[in-house]
Amino acid sequence: MTDTQRKGVAIAAVLALLWFAYAQRPLPSPAPDVIPSGPDFLGAFSRSDDLRQAGCDAEAFAGICESVASVLEYDGKQTSPRIDSGVKVDDLRRWVREYALGGGSLKGKYPTVADAAKEYLDKHAGSSGGPMDPASRDRWVRALREMGAASRYAAGRLK
Repeated sequence: MTDTQRKGVAIAAVLALLWFAYAQRPLPSPAPDVIPSGPDFLGAFSRSDDLRQAGCDAEAFAGICESVASVLEYDGKQTSPRIDSGVKVDDLRRWVREYALGGGSLKGKYPTVADAAKEYLDKHAGSSGGPMDPASRDRWVRALREMGAASRYAAGRLK
């Protein structure tokens, strides 16, 4: 099997995991009344001229964060997890964002969202590209879920 074929199989496996995680997730609930503990995405998304679109984009970002968290959690329960390093987590995040946004990026429209996400993940999940143990996986899952909740909160306030 060539490197290109291996990469294609890996991408297909990630997409299958994402579909599984997406299909198993509960339907979105209304935005909570209590501000979540994640980063201030409301401030970041509300700098837009089109608040309705910003709300939709915040909802999409929440879905991305929640999907990546679910895939990481599911993968960690496997006998031989595939996502076993910080580098692979970063690859997963990039692939999910790329596919979910059709190759687009929210950074151009909301530059402070990317900064807030990076700062939050560095602080709560770490920035090492090295091997992932169960404790670091749990930190990643928790941080991504908190970011998802913060983004869903922002979406509920902007729509």
